[in-house]
Amino acid sequence: MAKAPRYEGLTPETTPAEAARAILRPLLAAALSESPAVLREQDVRATHDMRVALRRLRSALDTFADEFPADEVRFHARALRRLARRLGEVRDADVHLAELRSALGGATAPESAGIAHAIEATIARRRAALARFAIELSQFDRDALAATIAAPHDGSHPQRLRTFARHTLRKRSSAVRRAARAAFPSGRDDDLHALRKKVKRLRYALEFFAALLGPAGAEAVEELTRAQDRLGTIADAAAFRHAYETLLAPLDAADPRRVGLAACCKAARARRKKALAAARALWTADDGQPGKLAASISSALGSLSPKSAANGPAGTTSNTGR
Repeated sequence: MAKAPRYEGLTPETTPAEAARAILRPLLAAALSESPAVLREQDVRATHDMRVALRRLRSALDTFADEFPADEVRFHARALRRLARRLGEVRDADVHLAELRSALGGATAPESAGIAHAIEATIARRRAALARFAIELSQFDRDALAATIAAPHDGSHPQRLRTFARHTLRKRSSAVRRAARAAFPSGRDDDLHALRKKVKRLRYALEFFAALLGPAGAEAVEELTRAQDRLGTIADAAAFRHAYETLLAPLDAADPRRVGLAACCKAARARRKKALAAARALWTADDGQPGKLAASISSALGSLSPKSAANGPAGTTSNTGR
């Protein structure tokens, strides 16, 4: 996944308003810098990187929402959500195309017609999605968002960044634990999707506060990235299967394309099953005890405890991630 920008000048004594400026400015710049390449279709990586940057930007705006006028936050949050949704449709098509082209390379002759049919449908879907994204981007008021970011409410939070970060991370880690308790017993796509969103929010918050967390924060980000990848594989497999089933529905029983589409459905189900088992393993070890992910999150939170603060600031770490 795309690396996070560096958030310069953050210390335990930084105010949340100062942190908001330091974090949101480079995230907005990172997101918009990719848009020309996305529109020119020069590099599918640009689409991926812009999507990740938009996710970080939306998470940062939510994290520091109290530092800005509420009506402006709502306006920008809605605009960013629309933009991210349109770009997500393009990126999802890219991921699906890569999967289909890989499958076509190893397909049998009877399977090839169905997979080629799916590729054609996905290319058409991507083309339409890119057109919708271009319209949404043209309507996005980047100057207004930049102006909001430049003028947070100084003094809206009397506490310093260490206290603010500790409260934020505790809240988001609790949300992840609750979502995991719901998602893994059920294995339902909706529950797993909700967990994935909570994992992203916690991971991005850890990135924002990395300068305060030291090595413990870097380890937690790494584990959450692994969880996000596995949950993303589950979501992709479910979306792929739905797309294949949609293409299969109008075909009659003798249509030669059914063979390849049915094979793709079977592969998507198997991929989802494997990814779900791998995701569960991150939360629970073989002996039934909490897995490495839970331990890494607890360690990161511990580095912000009052006792830790009394022993001196945490070591710094780089802001890297997917």
